[in-house]
Amino acid sequence: MLLSPATKYIPYFILGFILVAVLKIPTIVAAVIAGCVATAILVMKQELHKENSDTAEKSINKGGASNG
Repeated sequence: MLLSPATKYIPYFILGFILVAVLKIPTIVAAVIAGCVATAILVMKQELHKENSDTAEKSINKGGASNG
């Protein structure tokens, strides 16, 4: 059975539900928190991708083979 790509976001949905329904945090506050978390994840992924690209480029420049 093939699951949709949206299933990887289920933990974030559950976290948002807990914040709003259980902890009684206002929806707008939960949205701001979600925006901050999304921005932090995006920045970390971009930095990781940049580091991996730099490492592969250095390996190629030294004459070594890239493993990716």
